[in-house]
Amino acid sequence: MSSETKHCPFCGSSVEKGSVFCQNCGASITGVEETTPAPHPAPPQPQSQYQYGTDAYQQPATVYVPEPRKDDSLANLSLIMGILGCVCLFGIGSIVAVITGHISYGRSKSPSALIGMILGYIVVAGGLIWLVFYLVMFRGL
Repeated sequence: MSSETKHCPFCGSSVEKGSVFCQNCGASITGVEETTPAPHPAPPQPQSQYQYGTDAYQQPATVYVPEPRKDDSLANLSLIMGILGCVCLFGIGSIVAVITGHISYGRSKSPSALIGMILGYIVVAGGLIWLVFYLVMFRGL
């Protein structure tokens, strides 16, 4: 290129002073006055979460915070005493199962507390039915 250059009025690229056509866009530049090309605004760059040229994309870290474990010792006690109440400790086991089941179910809605409480109620109801049957049949009330 020579030291004398002008700009293409269509695309704004530099062309030599004696050129007939623009080497960039191919437009005819003979007889056209040179004007300063209007600057084109640069297109907005998209926002990106990662940078090109880096080794790898790193996803933002998510922090998992587990919920604190609820104490299910009363629920487990209710379930165990409900089962023992059905098997051998009719009065004491079932009453303990009902009481501890109500307390634990009110706190944490634990299914084992509910099962222990139901077993306790079944044993208590069965014991009361047996007591009424015994009194009616053998005592003659």
